[in-house]
Amino acid sequence: MRYSSENFSDFEFHDTELYFKDCENSNLRVTARHLNIHKEAEENPYDCDMETDCAEILLENADIRLFETMEMYTYGYDGSVIGFEPRTVCEGGEAADRLIDELKKGVSVNCIDVCSDKDGTFLSVTSNSGFIAVIYFGRAFIRWDDYHSKAWYEGF
Repeated sequence: MRYSSENFSDFEFHDTELYFKDCENSNLRVTARHLNIHKEAEENPYDCDMETDCAEILLENADIRLFETMEMYTYGYDGSVIGFEPRTVCEGGEAADRLIDELKKGVSVNCIDVCSDKDGTFLSVTSNSGFIAVIYFGRAFIRWDDYHSKAWYEGF
């Protein structure tokens, strides 16, 4: 690929769509649509934040440790609660299965935070559909071939 970065802070993940590509040898690969790169990033030759053309994210030694759904309420026209889905927490293999199932359908994310603790570096992925996933990894590579347009929030 033409461009690449190992720095998640170069990117804005608000409303980015992630799709499962493969998971081989503990490496998780997803494609990303509507991924925006900050104008200050070394790989962005433009004077504004730009949306990349379809990008690929590779997480080496990926370890999906948590998949947590949020409590969901459904309300009737009169404001009364007519449905409720409780919070669920999955860890380990079950968390990996749930996240990969979601990625196969496609996931719109609200944000991705890069954090670290005594166990290493991890991503905290918050979806627009109501779940949070935690993925530990060794190294990350974000690659893309071209730019699609200015970021959606430029010009407001």
